[in-house]
Amino acid sequence: IHFLFIGGGHLLQDVKARAAAPGQANVALRPYQPRARLAESLSVGDAHWLSLREEFEGLIVPSKFFGIAAAGRPVIAVTHPRGEIARIVAAHGCGVVVAPGDGAGLARQIEGLADDRAACLAMGQRARTMIEAHFGQARALARFLALFASLSDGAEGSRPRPRARQRL
Repeated sequence: IHFLFIGGGHLLQDVKARAAAPGQANVALRPYQPRARLAESLSVGDAHWLSLREEFEGLIVPSKFFGIAAAGRPVIAVTHPRGEIARIVAAHGCGVVVAPGDGAGLARQIEGLADDRAACLAMGQRARTMIEAHFGQARALARFLALFASLSDGAEGSRPRPRARQRL
């Protein structure tokens, strides 16, 4: 099992220090890649690790989740088991979820995916299918247009009319 970290983040220095420790030859770090190479970066791994701190649950879904799924790769989501990412992963069978702080569980999931290549590939295929069916660009645009239309329905009649200005 090899770990490839591409990019940065607030814990990058800690990851670098741990990767430089003796016996860590299976860890590589690379800088952010140009946007033109994003498809390559997302396709190089067999699975992707995504972490979300518990205090951000309910506020965001990291956009990298959708890039990972679009590349047809399963996600190893280190996030709250009842959070949005965990819900999506479970509903579509497109990865695994590990609670933050469960290092032993994370190791088991990584080893499980490495040992069962067919399951890993199937999760990746389900991830891609999920994107195409529910989160593709055309689908997202249609949802935005429907939202804007619903917000504007009857809006003209519901706006207060401006009052005539009075001169002092």
